[in-house]
Amino acid sequence: MTESDLPIAIAARVPGFLLRLGVGFLRMQSQRKRGVREFRRTLMESGVPQPLANRLADTYHRAGSPRSLIGSFGSGTGNRDAPEP
Repeated sequence: MTESDLPIAIAARVPGFLLRLGVGFLRMQSQRKRGVREFRRTLMESGVPQPLANRLADTYHRAGSPRSLIGSFGSGTGNRDAPEP
């Protein structure tokens, strides 16, 4: 492979990379959704009142959002989407 072939080789791999990235993201979102549902159900089965269980589950859901994870890397402020206690 010559140096002039490098951009073509990279461009040929981009669609596959984007497909794997998209599938991985969708899989992560699905697992996150199942985890939040299970967390909420476990809280309510343990006797936590439904409004509190919903609030805790929503906070848990937002804590794992890609936006808050990416935002916490650059800002150093942690989860900006979480409601104030």
